[in-house]
Amino acid sequence: MCPGRVRQIRVAILAVIVACLAHVGPAVAGTVRLAWDPNTEPTLAGYALVYGPSSGVYTSTVTLPSSAQTHELSLPDGTYFFAIRAYDTAGAYSGYSNEVRVDLVGTPGPPAQPRITTLSPAVGPAAGGTTVTIDGSDFRSGATVRFGTQAATVQSLTSTRIVARTPAHVPGVVALSVVNSDGQGVQLAQAFTYQAAAPVITSIAPSQGPVAGNTDITITGTNFQSGVSVSMDGLTAPVVSASATHVVVRTPARRAGVVGLMLTNPDSQSATRASAYTYVEGGPAITHVLPPRGPMTGGNTITIVGSGLASATVSFGGTAATVVSRTAGMMEVVVPAHAAGEVDVVVSADGLSSTAARAYTFEDPDAPFARYFAEGATGGFFETRFALANPHAENLPVTVTFTDTMGTATPMQVTVPAMSRVTIDGSNMPTLASDAFATVFASPKVLGVERTMQWAGGGMAYGSHSDTGVAAPRTLWFLAEGATTSNFNTFYLLQNPTTTQADVRVQYLLATGERIEKMYPLAPLSRANIWVNKDDPRLASAEMSATITSLNDVPIVVERSMYRNNGSELFSAGHNSAAVDAPALRWFLAEGATGGTFDEFVLVANPNAEPATLRVSYLRGGETPLVKTYVAAPHSRLTIWVDKEAPELAAAEVSIVIESTTPTPVVVERAMWWRAAPDGPWIEAHNSSGVTATASRWLVADGESGGPGKAVTYVLVANTGDAPATVSVTLLSESGAVRTVQDVVSANSRYTIDVAGTFPEARDTRFSVLVEGANGAEPLVVERASYTSTPSTPWAAGTNSLAVALP
Repeated sequence: MCPGRVRQIRVAILAVIVACLAHVGPAVAGTVRLAWDPNTEPTLAGYALVYGPSSGVYTSTVTLPSSAQTHELSLPDGTYFFAIRAYDTAGAYSGYSNEVRVDLVGTPGPPAQPRITTLSPAVGPAAGGTTVTIDGSDFRSGATVRFGTQAATVQSLTSTRIVARTPAHVPGVVALSVVNSDGQGVQLAQAFTYQAAAPVITSIAPSQGPVAGNTDITITGTNFQSGVSVSMDGLTAPVVSASATHVVVRTPARRAGVVGLMLTNPDSQSATRASAYTYVEGGPAITHVLPPRGPMTGGNTITIVGSGLASATVSFGGTAATVVSRTAGMMEVVVPAHAAGEVDVVVSADGLSSTAARAYTFEDPDAPFARYFAEGATGGFFETRFALANPHAENLPVTVTFTDTMGTATPMQVTVPAMSRVTIDGSNMPTLASDAFATVFASPKVLGVERTMQWAGGGMAYGSHSDTGVAAPRTLWFLAEGATTSNFNTFYLLQNPTTTQADVRVQYLLATGERIEKMYPLAPLSRANIWVNKDDPRLASAEMSATITSLNDVPIVVERSMYRNNGSELFSAGHNSAAVDAPALRWFLAEGATGGTFDEFVLVANPNAEPATLRVSYLRGGETPLVKTYVAAPHSRLTIWVDKEAPELAAAEVSIVIESTTPTPVVVERAMWWRAAPDGPWIEAHNSSGVTATASRWLVADGESGGPGKAVTYVLVANTGDAPATVSVTLLSESGAVRTVQDVVSANSRYTIDVAGTFPEARDTRFSVLVEGANGAEPLVVERASYTSTPSTPWAAGTNSLAVALP
């Protein structure tokens, strides 16, 4: 470099002047730019720029034109010495200019980006504290590490390895990110799995049971997850219920001896208990408590089904029950009084005990009345209405809560006057955010509630169905009917009225004996549809029953709707029923008709591992019962086509009693389908589950007569007793009780009431009907069937439902 402009040095021979050479700007890596003062001699031909690795040693030359004043070179990193001289047209050169030194020594370019190659370990607890090693390259001092959005503690750092301690985080898979202090960073998606705390088992009770299995044992501990599984000596123990601290499983059958138990969460973490349970030869076991509920005052007689019961005693929540009778497989006991709530049922014999956890519910008779409906829809295709009937001498306030598909609850207040009926439909129902909805009714006293859905609009609907809902959400439900053959579509409607997700298992029981299981998460305050036809390829054309279980102890509500399409007409025929919450040894069906255009089917689900032998009694008006025997195979569905069972049943009105003569409880429904012409397709149907107990007072909530659809309503009464029953029938209108009539129903017989024929004042109205035995002890069962027509098709739509048994 030289100060300012160099003094001109004239070389006499060449008459060429070379000015000062200078390096311009910073030494950017790989680039050097040189500048010089131009020579003004008229004979100037050009310049020779020379450079080399040492002072005065020039190994490279660049020839430049006379017009050049600067030149830029791209060179490898290193130290260089530059000079320049001029030459004229005669080829004569001047002397060298001053020498310029330039150091190109790796001046940094853009910062390098860090890279992650491995992470170990890739799994750790949600509480954090796991020491992990991150290998890679270009890590810089001051780098930060994050798991998800949470900062980790860096314990050591080199350019190729970081050792860090994980922060706490909710369970799940998170990304790993490393960011250098210069802002350069890298992220590895789904890099680290945070596991919930491992399960811990603190106790198992009872600790022993019979080799036959079927003993409910309770595993107590912490950190149990929804979807937990349990094995005993390598055999699966079915989960009956589960929560974060308690898992109830049913022991599998096994030879005598001591076994270990393993509980495994869905995240694969497990807890084991060696020598956890002892299988003992003999001993009692419980498979069913029937029915599973009764009044807290006790005094009712129930049945316990199991094995090893010939000398067993039984207690409910620690209180001993009175044994009425017992065999090896069944006990009849009188339930003791107990506070309201769920209790364990324990049977003991020969020093051994078997526990059915929370198998019986003591109900408070003064508890508020409730009814839950999972199904409901409005809009251009469906219309829904509810009938409320008050059988009391005082007015009843009712709170109605509609929940749409977004979980939004919309309340409605209704007062039902004494001995009268109220209708809720599109004219007074609040506006909801979705067409589909679930509904809950609450009242201080029992009342009749019924939902009717019809489709294709107004009184001219070509399809309809109805149901009376369920008393409470439960964790276990059963459905006997279901088919996807011959243009049938079957839907399961599930409602979760709680604020906790329900983990639902659907077990399909096919007519072939095959079982198919599916799992569904049911979000809080939600309603979901399962289209059975599409749930599995094996269900695309099948007949099935189902057991639906909430595995994490969150109670739900279950219904089933079934439709049949004729040609291009959507849902030409259809019916609906709520699920039942327990199998039973005896079922009653009041309605039933065959002949003409009607076909009747009895659907039986056997959810047990043993076959059920069934004694089926067909009750006809004034005739001796016709009795037949059937066998329902294990874990399967049985269909009885009533029309085909005997010549006497080819054209008859029948009520039916189904009894399991083996200690194998079943689930029963009845479906009726009818045609517009004897040789035509089925145009409509209705359905109802059976009831497991008779009563002397029944309330029919919904009925109608006349109107655009020319509605007709029938009340069907079955007298299951051996003596004639005097029955009073009271018509309840929307303005109060109208009048009462009496008649006698023969023993073991079926009786039909044409409501508008019996009560002319019911014509062209909607009404309810109260049916009561004269002495309060008659063994009656009551149902209701209604039909409406279109201009082209008589009885195009029809509904059926059970009446509500009253105290």
